[in-house]
Amino acid sequence: MAVQGVPYRLQDSSLYNTDFGATANFNLSLRPPSDLTDENIDSILECIGAERREPGGVICSERGSITYRRLIFYRSNGSSMTVVAPNREAIITQAQCIWDILSATDFQPICIKLEGEKHRNVIDDLLEGDREGGGTANPIRPPEGAGRNRFFFSGSMRAYKSDAVFGAQLSLSFKMDTDADQTPYSSLSTQINGCLKELIDASICGGAANARDARKYVVTLLTQSEDAGNNDSPEVQSITIPVAENSSAEITNCGRALASRLFVQCLEYEGESNARLHRLLT
Repeated sequence: MAVQGVPYRLQDSSLYNTDFGATANFNLSLRPPSDLTDENIDSILECIGAERREPGGVICSERGSITYRRLIFYRSNGSSMTVVAPNREAIITQAQCIWDILSATDFQPICIKLEGEKHRNVIDDLLEGDREGGGTANPIRPPEGAGRNRFFFSGSMRAYKSDAVFGAQLSLSFKMDTDADQTPYSSLSTQINGCLKELIDASICGGAANARDARKYVVTLLTQSEDAGNNDSPEVQSITIPVAENSSAEITNCGRALASRLFVQCLEYEGESNARLHRLLT
């Protein structure tokens, strides 16, 4: 039998807070594993400040191009359940609350994955005033034959501020494409450095994989060759730029600086994710 969705909405006192500081509400549906009781389900919704809504009830959804941040719980019988995480400052509290409920069922929770919110393109939302630069200011791509992907800028942010444990500071490594080895993209260097804040040598931590995936902007920009002529068409390149600060104001300022450049065609945003959030619970 197919699992039926349970329609719900966030209560007015606990609306969804985007990484940019706006509040929103969505039409949501919880697909609980079939063994959970109505009491289990209501308790889980209470953990995130939500309540059931009538199946036919409609709210004016503000979801738009946002994919909300979510917690995915995996259980010992192979089942899983996805729940919205409406407040970055309460992620651990909400995860612990749901974990405790699932722990009292026949099938124990095994792990939790946090998936950050996603915005497809935030240029129009962030822009204030005119954009800077024209077609001649496009970044210069590496010349033919030099290897388009051979240039990287890497390091570690000294004080990356976490969402999972809100405000906790840690060093977090990054690596991005660029147009000259170990320097940020020349036409965006000021903006990139403003997003990364203070850096330390990446080799200190050996470049090991991290379960935490930093919040970031994915910038799609137009590039041209160094000796571009009339027949040289601009090409598209994407650069992933982490954001060290977790305050809504700093996230906005970083994105606004990137969006201000005319050769930036698209600006996606992805919030912090963590594949092993359960390790942060008590």
